[in-house]
Amino acid sequence: MNPFILQENKEQFWLVGSKNIGNLKNRIELKLKENLMVILKRLSKFGTLGLTTVYTVGHIFIAMACTFVITGAPLNLAAADAIIEPVINGFWFAFLHKAWGKYILVS
Repeated sequence: MNPFILQENKEQFWLVGSKNIGNLKNRIELKLKENLMVILKRLSKFGTLGLTTVYTVGHIFIAMACTFVITGAPLNLAAADAIIEPVINGFWFAFLHKAWGKYILVS
């Protein structure tokens, strides 16, 4: 069945069109996953710093959304809170990760 030929039956046309959209969606998802894996592999070369960066960036977005939704604070205040607190936690995580590798895993 040629997807470019308009079918008389609308249901048949919808099925043909949805198959093409589904295929496009699958290709886009695959490409996004491939790109994400490339980024994560590059960051993994930085060890603790790469892991801490990914953790901190994710934490900032999560904290901003939570502060905005839970408290109803303006977005600029939610963003300020979301940046300050995770950056402090990021330093704590880096310290904890180094200490864990040096003292806990060795013994």
